[in-house]
Amino acid sequence: MTKIKAIRIDTAERRFHEVELEQDDTEAISGFVGCSMFDVVRIDHSDVIFVDDEGLLTADGDSTFFTLKSYGGILVGNGLLLGTGSEGESIDPTTTIEWLEDNVSFGKLIEIDGKLLPVTN
Repeated sequence: MTKIKAIRIDTAERRFHEVELEQDDTEAISGFVGCSMFDVVRIDHSDVIFVDDEGLLTADGDSTFFTLKSYGGILVGNGLLLGTGSEGESIDPTTTIEWLEDNVSFGKLIEIDGKLLPVTN
C-alpha cells in the first residue's frame, strides 16, 4: 500500500502533528481520531477532516473540541486532515499546519446546571 501524510488535530494538547498512514486505512484513521465511527467535514475542494461521528453524543464536561472559521459548529474530539483524490481516495493534504494555526480554535466543554457549554480561549 501507499503511505500518505496527514495532519492530526490534537484537542487535548491544542496542537497539530504531521502523521503518516497507509492510504485509505480506516482503522488508522479511527485510531488517530480516537473513535469507532467517523464522519468527514470538507474544508475545501480537495481536503477533508475526519472527526468522531459520535463526538457530540458522548461529550461530557471533560471533552475538548475544535472549531474552524469556515465551519458553523464545534467538532468534539480530535480530527485528522487528509486530502482526497479524483476518485475519492485519501492523499496528502494541500492544507498546511500554518493554515490550521490561523483557522482553528480549540476549546473545552464545561457543565453548568446540567448543560454542556463550549468555552474557547
